[in-house]
Parts: sequence; structure tokens; C-alpha cells
Amino acid sequence: MASEVAWLSRPIVFEAEGDGPSNTIKGALHGGHLIIYHTPNVAQRIEGVEIHNFGQQGELGRYPIHFHMSGNVAGSTVRKNVIRESNQRCVVIHGSHEVLVEDN
Repeated sequence: MASEVAWLSRPIVFEAEGDGPSNTIKGALHGGHLIIYHTPNVAQRIEGVEIHNFGQQGELGRYPIHFHMSGNVAGSTVRKNVIRESNQRCVVIHGSHEVLVEDN
């Protein structure tokens, strides 16, 4: 009989502070954001991390993980991450090519 085992612990955690009552703008939720910005021909790797309370609701371009106008980034991976309590989307690839996104 086969079984699957998963390791649920993530040793690297990116965590943004939550909005306080005075920080909300029109009810928007604002957390952190991670942007890979204009890095052509440089492979990026985000793997096995936990991202908590990232993204900025109502703010264009403020996503938990965002590849922005990086051109060809062959070999780049976004793999086996946990993105939880996201305030806007999860992974956005914009103007970037050859990024592998899997098992998140």
C-alpha cells in the first residue's frame, strides 16, 4: 500500500504585519509584496517558503509574488511555497518569460 508524506513545516517565513484600524484605506488590506523587477537573463528561485499576509488589496502591481518586466528569466522557479491569507492574488508573471510555477 502506497502513502504520501508531506513536511508541513516551513523554515523560512515572510510575514507582513496586519492592518490596524487606523491603517485601512477604504477597507483595503495591505500586507507586504515581493517583486522581481527588471532582472533579464538572471534565473530567480523562490522555493519552499511560507508567505503570510502579502499583497495589497486595491493596489495595482502589489502581489505576494510578482515577476515584473524581467524579460527572459529561463530557469526561474516558484515552487513548493505556501501563500496564505493573501490580500490580492498569489503569483503574477508580467512581461517575464520562462518562469516555472508549480506545486504551490
